[in-house]
Amino acid sequence: MNPAALRDLVLAQVSFFGFLLAAALLTDEGFTNNHGPSYYGEHVRTAVPFGLGLVLCAAFTWRAAGHLDEPLARALRVLAVLIVLDLATPDTVDGAFYWMHVAVSAALFLLELGIAAAVVRARRAPVLVGLLAVQLAAGLVAMFSQLHAIAFLSEGIVAYQLAFGLLLIVAAARPAEGLVGAAPNTAP
Repeated sequence: MNPAALRDLVLAQVSFFGFLLAAALLTDEGFTNNHGPSYYGEHVRTAVPFGLGLVLCAAFTWRAAGHLDEPLARALRVLAVLIVLDLATPDTVDGAFYWMHVAVSAALFLLELGIAAAVVRARRAPVLVGLLAVQLAAGLVAMFSQLHAIAFLSEGIVAYQLAFGLLLIVAAARPAEGLVGAAPNTAP
């Protein structure tokens, strides 16, 4: 296990959820009317904390990739780019931005699901299988909310992100195996 990769994965999640909480404390609008957390990146009052959370999450994810081997490192770098693109495509600008945001968000979700499935496939630990199941269920909630069949978009997205983040952290923290694709321990 590489402690630097674990540290950066934890910092990525703490950054995202900490600043999302800060934005939500300013207004709960992102959790009402099926808006989704992206609401916070589109309004002056909440754009700075939400944007900072996403940028830091992307930066720490990119940095964690530097401590891991391929193909996981490449997947995490693509993930970091998609996180920034998600922030850079506010869906309220116009119709084109709306569809770009939906496409980037869908790619982000699918990549996270693929990464999680690859980690579980390689590791097969019951806790990881459970986190993948939670991630998948939350993804379905978010998908059906995006289609306006139900109205739990933010809740589904937050649960999905939480399950994915925990899956990466738990996999990286397992002392016997480390994270799939982990580079040898080179941290001081």
